[in-house]
Amino acid sequence: MQDNTLIVLFGVIFCVFPAIYFIKLAIKAKNPKEALKYSGWALFVFFLAGILGYVIYDDAKKSQIINNSIETFNNTKDSTKSIAILDAYFPSEVHTVIKKIIEKSAPGTEPLIIAILEKYGDKYIADKLLNSNNSKLQEAASNWASRHGYVIEKRTTISKYPKWRR
Repeated sequence: MQDNTLIVLFGVIFCVFPAIYFIKLAIKAKNPKEALKYSGWALFVFFLAGILGYVIYDDAKKSQIINNSIETFNNTKDSTKSIAILDAYFPSEVHTVIKKIIEKSAPGTEPLIIAILEKYGDKYIADKLLNSNNSKLQEAASNWASRHGYVIEKRTTISKYPKWRR
């Protein structure tokens, strides 16, 4: 959550302060129509601040859960517990979580990532692992692909990314 301090500060400066300004204008308004206009703008800006706050909170919560999952794995070397943490919070957001775990993966977390591939495996996840710079993850993805009927053709002329086909 400390990573979002600047975003929160941005939200306060660009959402809350303008809303307070509009409220002051509404109070000083000379007629009810003008007061209503400024009140509407104040509500709109507060609404935007609420959305921004929710997005920041949700992103921070996801990052914390992912970090807890990785930390649990690093402490216990038990991928089952780490996957249980992810299952509890992200049953429908597996690809987002996988991408973040791969980005944050440190040497030694390969068994966790491979366990995630085995549990949630699909072409997207295998592709992310094939394109990682980690030989263990590349081998696991290649094995997963062959077990699931995929043939991976390496391209060297047009694209550095592998071509998938069944």
